[in-house]
Amino acid sequence: MISEEMLSDEALRQAAEKCAEAIIASLPAPEECNHKFSKRFEEKMQALLQPKTVCIISPEFISK
Repeated sequence: MISEEMLSDEALRQAAEKCAEAIIASLPAPEECNHKFSKRFEEKMQALLQPKTVCIISPEFISK
């Protein structure tokens, strides 16, 4: 248990790095991942990955 002293940014960075390494090491190799996603899921992902055009309307043009 950590006492009331604060952890330094460097200590937190090192801890986060160790956690990330442990998570990555626990994952299977990419060639072992043979999951087949559903057609519906693939379609939804394609819709999310398409570039979007954003139109910003100034508040003075919005009718009340």
